[in-house]
Amino acid sequence: KFRWLQSHPQKPKRELDLGHVAHKLVLGAGAQIVVVDHKDFKTKAAREEKAATLARGQIPILAEKLALYRYKAKAARSRLEDQGIVFSGRSEVTIYWNEETPSGRVRCRARLDHLIVTDDRITIIDLKSTESAHARDLRSSCWRYAYDIQEAAYKRAVAAVFPDYEGRIDFVFAFIELAKPYAVNPVTLS
Repeated sequence: KFRWLQSHPQKPKRELDLGHVAHKLVLGAGAQIVVVDHKDFKTKAAREEKAATLARGQIPILAEKLALYRYKAKAARSRLEDQGIVFSGRSEVTIYWNEETPSGRVRCRARLDHLIVTDDRITIIDLKSTESAHARDLRSSCWRYAYDIQEAAYKRAVAAVFPDYEGRIDFVFAFIELAKPYAVNPVTLS
């Protein structure tokens, strides 16, 4: 059943940001994060260790920054759980499938943040960090970044792998603020 699913990390970005690291920590993918024991990345030794860590597909981070990021991720995760969003499935799942088009078969790929498969439903959770999790601000983000298209594509991907669940696939965008008060807003599109 899971032959089209793979759980493996993406190559980390060269420039890491709070959203990327917090994303990993909220999803429970923190094992990909490696503490680099330097004050900063200005020395040659620190830059070399950072480059080696990135080459292994891991995320290098300074210890003092990791503590802050863990705090923020823990706050976001706790608030999501208060809203009923629990990461009880598999994180960072990659799905490959084929789409038939008038021009022929197209190989497709989707990277799901979190996938929960139960006996009667499948839930896809997509984590989004944002400056404001207020509903009025998220409306424009959903339109600007074409989240409706992302949702349709991801549901189609899951239905291709789990055809018995077609029509029983839920999708939730979990918006999180990474600054105080660490507000969250789980959103389902109409």
